[in-house]
Parts: sequence; structure tokens; C-alpha cells
Amino acid sequence: MKLLFLLLCILYANGFLLEGNAVTTISAPMSDRHYDMLFNMLIDERRARQQQDRLIEQLQQDLLATKQEVTQKYIVWNKNNGTLENLYLELENKTKNMERNCNSMLVSFKAVANKYTELQNNYTMLKNLVVKVETTNHVLENKTNLIEKENKMLTQLQTISDLKSVYNLWNQTKHLEEELLKTNYNLESIVNDVDARKQDFLALFSRLKSTDKKLDNVSESFHDELTATVNASNHMFVVLSNKTNLMKRLISEKVALSSCGGQYGLMNPTIDGMFKFPDIRTSVGVSSSSIFVNSGVFICKYAGLYHISVTIMTDVSVAYFEVRKNNKILVPGCIPNHNDHSEYYSSGTINTAVEIDINDTISVWKGNVNHYYGYYSCFTIVKL
Repeated sequence: MKLLFLLLCILYANGFLLEGNAVTTISAPMSDRHYDMLFNMLIDERRARQQQDRLIEQLQQDLLATKQEVTQKYIVWNKNNGTLENLYLELENKTKNMERNCNSMLVSFKAVANKYTELQNNYTMLKNLVVKVETTNHVLENKTNLIEKENKMLTQLQTISDLKSVYNLWNQTKHLEEELLKTNYNLESIVNDVDARKQDFLALFSRLKSTDKKLDNVSESFHDELTATVNASNHMFVVLSNKTNLMKRLISEKVALSSCGGQYGLMNPTIDGMFKFPDIRTSVGVSSSSIFVNSGVFICKYAGLYHISVTIMTDVSVAYFEVRKNNKILVPGCIPNHNDHSEYYSSGTINTAVEIDINDTISVWKGNVNHYYGYYSCFTIVKL
């Protein structure tokens, strides 16, 4: 171990002291106090590197978890989209079945209408036949009246020839009466048949009205169901579209910035009291990196939830500094007392999460820190 100290002493020209911004070279041999101070600085550097490695590992794990969550949500969205397609196909099949049923009912309705037309034609023919029979009956009645008159006249005849003529007339009259009875019987049969056809026609008309009413109810029910289904499908499509757009926006709006002071040595804050971190290590989705490098102010481009980590190393004992949002304090930080040794360096770290809108600013105010060690002072911000 002392050989290592000796080698470092040769490289750094026999020893050094840190006081402010000046470095003083001492030609005297290094004392035990100097060995202890150098050893402590190496230990502090190793601790700072370990802490930085742990922080980077934690940020990588958070980024991996966020990526897995986004992937799962995208898979769920694909499943929901498949369910919507199946629902649409089922509705389309139901619509086709109802169209086929409607077509079948229309065919039945046309058949009923044709039968109704046929019955109406038969009824007209029967009506004409009844009129013809009534006309014939009227003619027969006239002939009967005429025969009765002639019969009365024949009763007054006294000759045999007249009696024969009367007998013949009587036979003819009897024959006509028989024909009249037959005609009346046929007429009654026709009237009964017409009544039966009338009842059939009324029953058919009632059935037709019932079928028409059922068809209207089925059509109205189908229209209501189809409207409700279309509205539900449109609403689900809008919801899925919004979720898809949100997922695409979240995936595309990646923001990550990690930057340090850069130089080995002390750096001073800006005139307005802000720490600068000009050495950018990682920059993703940050369009205002030049403004950040020159002023130390991060300008938000995408609104959302952000994780912020700031580490400041300085030789100021019991130092404090602040993370600010829009130049207003967001989270304070403190660097503890290091036993009043002005040549010792200590670091303080702030970790926080904050909701940021577009064009909001994030900066680190110096507090009572007048200078800081640039290489070990870093700023990291990641959009979650």
C-alpha cells in the first residue's frame, strides 16, 4: 500500500493541498496526514462510483419495467381488437340471418296476396253466377204467373181438345216447377259456397294482418338491436382508438437526459445561481440540449411524470442546494458536515418524481455552494 502511495506522490509532484481554487506544491516529504487524506479521497471516489453504478442500474431496471408494462398493455389492446372483430362478425351473421328471414316472410306474403287475388276473382265469378241465377229465377216466376193465368182460362174451356191442352200445360207447368226447385237448390248451394269462401277470405285477411304486424315488430326490433350494436361498436372503437393513440404517444415520447460537470476540478455556478452540467452522457428526446448545456435549465417538451436525480460534490461543509421547477423550490438537498476539514469533499444527492407540463423548466439552484467538483456532480432526468 505504501508503494502505491509513493507512486502517486511521484506522479503528483511530492504532494498537494486543496484550498479554494488554488493548488499549492510543497517540497517537503509527505506526512502520514497526507497519506491518510489521499487514502480517504480514493475511498470517497470509490464510494461515489459505486453509488453512481447503483443509480444507473436502478434507472435501467425502471426503464425495463416500463417497457414490459407498455408491451403488456399493447398485447391486451390486440386481444381487445380481436374481440371487437369477432363481435362484428357475429353481428354481421345475425344481420344476414334476419335478412334471409325477412326475404322468406316476403315470399310468404306474396303467396298469400296471390291467393287473396285468386279468391277475390272466384268471389266475383260466384257473384256473377248468383246474378244470372236470380235472373233465371225471375224469368221462371214470370212464366209461372203466365201459366197460372192460362190455367184459369182453360178451366172455362168445355171441349175435350181444350182439356187436353190444359193437361199438357199442366205437365209443362209441373216440369217447370221441378226445374225451378232444382235451380233453387243449386242457388242455395252456390250461396253456401260463397259464404264459406267469404269466411275463408276473412280468416286469410286476418292472418295476413297478423303476419304484417309480426313483420313490423320483427323489423322494428331488428332495427333497434342493430342501432344499439352499431352504437356500442362505435363507442368501443373510439375507446380502443384513444387507448392506441395514447400508447403510441407514450412509446414515441421517450425522454432521458444524463449529464455531468465534465472536468476534473472545481466549477462555479452561473450568474443566476444555477449549476451547469455541460458534459452530456445520455440524451434521448431532448431538443433543447444546447440551452441546458449553456444555462443548466432543462425545458420540458413532453408533459408527463418524470424522475429526477441530482448529485453535487463540494468541499463546502453543511451545504444545501435545491431542485427547482419553474424557478420555484421543488425539493431541497443537503451535504453533511465533514469535520471542518476544508480540503475534504462530500456529496449530496436528491431523488424525486414530479409531474411536468410542456415548457416547464427544471434547474438546480446552488444555495450556499459557491463551487462544486464538476466530474462527480451529475444531473439525470427520465420520463416515466
